[in-house]
Amino acid sequence: MPTAIEWAVLASDPVAVLEKDLDGVVLHATIERMGRVPARAQARVSARLADGRERSLLACKPTGALMCELRAITDQRGAALDYTETRYAAARCAFEAVVRREDAGDLAGEGRALP
Repeated sequence: MPTAIEWAVLASDPVAVLEKDLDGVVLHATIERMGRVPARAQARVSARLADGRERSLLACKPTGALMCELRAITDQRGAALDYTETRYAAARCAFEAVVRREDAGDLAGEGRALP
């Protein structure tokens, strides 16, 4: 069953990665081997009903909902690496986020909860 429709735009220098065999390979790991380390991602997820084309491509019911993610990734120098727009068939996917605060150890003794 299809689970997502995705569009991706790569910054110009990692486009050479598309000439490589990416079958079974993680795109960002390949880009990292080229010297561009994905360092920061910012994403926004929203929900809406699928339109007719999306329902057809994702085999959704007429009332099928989508989780729509817009994501931008920058490299270790803060330069744009890629931008993606992904539409997930919500009935077959789940969204999970893990947030880690690097300075949490520094705050441990201050007697207040971490945000």
